[in-house]
Amino acid sequence: MPSAGIFSYAVLVACLAPLPGAIASHSLQTRNYVRGIVKSRFLRRGISHTRCNAEAKPRKDAKVAVIGAGISGSVCAAELARRGYQVDVYEREAEVGGRAGGHSGEVELEFKRGSVPVRFDTGAQYISPKSPEFQSMIDTWAGNGILKEWKGRVATVTLPEGKTDARATIEEKSTSGERWIGSGGMGTLCAHLLKDKSIKSLTNQMVDRAEWSDTDTTWKLFAQQQQGEDSEDHLGSYDAVVVSAKQALTKGPFQGVGLFDSSELKEIEKKTWSFTACLAFEQPVPDLGFQGAIVCGSRSLGWISHQTSKTPSPIQSSAIVLAEEDNVMKDYLFYAIGTRMQEDFGTLVSSIVGDRSIQEIPMYSVHFKEWTDNLMGVNLPPGPPGVRCRVDDQKRIVACGDYLTGSKIEDAALSGKSAADAVAAMFDAN
Repeated sequence: MPSAGIFSYAVLVACLAPLPGAIASHSLQTRNYVRGIVKSRFLRRGISHTRCNAEAKPRKDAKVAVIGAGISGSVCAAELARRGYQVDVYEREAEVGGRAGGHSGEVELEFKRGSVPVRFDTGAQYISPKSPEFQSMIDTWAGNGILKEWKGRVATVTLPEGKTDARATIEEKSTSGERWIGSGGMGTLCAHLLKDKSIKSLTNQMVDRAEWSDTDTTWKLFAQQQQGEDSEDHLGSYDAVVVSAKQALTKGPFQGVGLFDSSELKEIEKKTWSFTACLAFEQPVPDLGFQGAIVCGSRSLGWISHQTSKTPSPIQSSAIVLAEEDNVMKDYLFYAIGTRMQEDFGTLVSSIVGDRSIQEIPMYSVHFKEWTDNLMGVNLPPGPPGVRCRVDDQKRIVACGDYLTGSKIEDAALSGKSAADAVAAMFDAN
């Protein structure tokens, strides 16, 4: 199996040009109004945030369901497990991670026998902590071997406007802090967080219906057996539910729980379109002089990241974010978008190195991923300072997610931590 001279590229096309650490995805997420462990009560927009009147249960007897296994849901589940709760995590995708996910596979080589393994970060490319609270999380994860620091050179590449023979300009981006990545790719972070024996992680599992019982103060979750059939499976009964998958709130089983009013739900439901394409090259591409770059002046490219500089692999790879306006994106079929990404990447490399040698290198389209979410967060009314999730203590349901306070991995993680604090407050004795 050949291992040398293979280069690969992951390409993400987005309708807005997000920063590499702020890429959203299918991961379903949401928000709450809690700071730390909240034991007070207040009213907002007619939603009563009060403590549950039901008798408090010992922590280890309480069972919690978490909907969505992105960063927010995974952090929440890990924190609840650390405190002694039994947690079931429901994820509709085949792998956990959400927008911090990745793709693993193999490239079958046309011009050389055999195949080579590939690994791409298809969403967020790295994590840059800003707050002391999130830095503490990073330190813990790094100490456990989940994260490692990435020291790749990051630049801004500007393509010349309307000049096919002009060279691109490259300006190194100033380093404002540490950059961290998953030890085995960004997608491994959530997988590590969900390894606790108190957590049951269920992938490829939709929750189609949820039912709250005032009599025994529990949530019952159900899944439809097959599309179009009336029969359904009872997934389990839970003392509390955390929804980190926002689609479960806007159109899913928790649409009518009342955590958000109608105008907020419309804002949360807004979508943009983005695509990730993973490309592999059978020969080394020219040295671009950076491991990651924000691209300006391209009709579609937005971000490039050299994957092999982050995760050792027989293939050296990069991830590219391509940005287009939503109305332009609708004019392209899925396969046509992939072709356009490949063409634009070749143009970019040619503009940097001054020749078109990349056009002669055999290239493979390894993987495509479509994202439908608002990449830059949503415009919800601000909550109290430091509040990162939304809670209904009476029905024991919490909504969390990055879009409640921002659009970065840090926002998602801190919202998940606040959601775990909120659940703990429901069962802590006064």
